[in-house]
Amino acid sequence: MKINRHKATRGLILAAVVIAALLTIIGCKTTQPGPPDEEILARLSEIVPLSQQLNEIFVGKGLPPTEKAVKSEYDIGPEYFEVAEDAPYRDMSSLKAAAESVYSADYLKSVYIMAFEGYEEDNITPRYKEVNGVLFVDINWKALDLRTELDLSSAEVVESTPTKVRIKVNYTLRGTDESGTLTLVMVNQDGVWLLDGPTF
Repeated sequence: MKINRHKATRGLILAAVVIAALLTIIGCKTTQPGPPDEEILARLSEIVPLSQQLNEIFVGKGLPPTEKAVKSEYDIGPEYFEVAEDAPYRDMSSLKAAAESVYSADYLKSVYIMAFEGYEEDNITPRYKEVNGVLFVDINWKALDLRTELDLSSAEVVESTPTKVRIKVNYTLRGTDESGTLTLVMVNQDGVWLLDGPTF
């Protein structure tokens, strides 16, 4: 009886191993390929210029304020002034529409908190507020110095699935001798390929 039990146990283990192997093979065969590299690289070239403009708006120089904007000589926290009439975006909906044509919804969650909503628990005030349909910008907001210049001719798809791709691209830092490689991620959101992170 003991011998038969051992044989049965070994038989079950062997069967489990074979089934697992078959499932792995089937899983590999059913994995769909990602989009053609040319399609992704063309889309990347299309949206990177706007992404870099938006990077400046959200974390870089920001939208310019009206000429009436004057900083207080005292540290009084945020000071909001209307954005200039010739600013590329003067209301929240048009700025969000531009951002959502380039960046994924998941990435924009954190961007929108910083740009439009703020976070009271950490005493973070938003960079922009809308008053009567017009954007106001905090002229005391601490901007980042964005100097990343991407060489899109070097872009190469290194990982590709139907829902996500990774692209390596060379960059230089403007005004320095520094250079390197960035990995950009794009995701398929409702049939549209969007950046899932910043381009700096």
